[in-house]
Amino acid sequence: LHDFWRYIESVALETPMPPKDEYDTELNEEDVLDAAGAQIEAFNDSLPEDIKEEKKQQQKKRKAAQPIEDDSGLDWLQLYKDDELSDCKVDQLKKYLRSVGARL
Repeated sequence: LHDFWRYIESVALETPMPPKDEYDTELNEEDVLDAAGAQIEAFNDSLPEDIKEEKKQQQKKRKAAQPIEDDSGLDWLQLYKDDELSDCKVDQLKKYLRSVGARL
């Protein structure tokens, strides 16, 4: 956010963008977990069970889409080469995408 604001300011004032700030403090994840790991675990344990279950469900990956047969009768490669895909209807495009396993 700070970099974005510096950019907006330089464009608005028509000045060169100042050099990027260098921060000498970096967050060390291991040190944070060593210092606060017990408190984080205690907090997680204090959460109601339904919230923990929702978080687990959010982490599950979706299954891959099952490909279906494209019965549109169109030669998609030729349409692509001739730059005529824009002439296709939405339903035709969806059939093709589903036939190659794309999720819509």
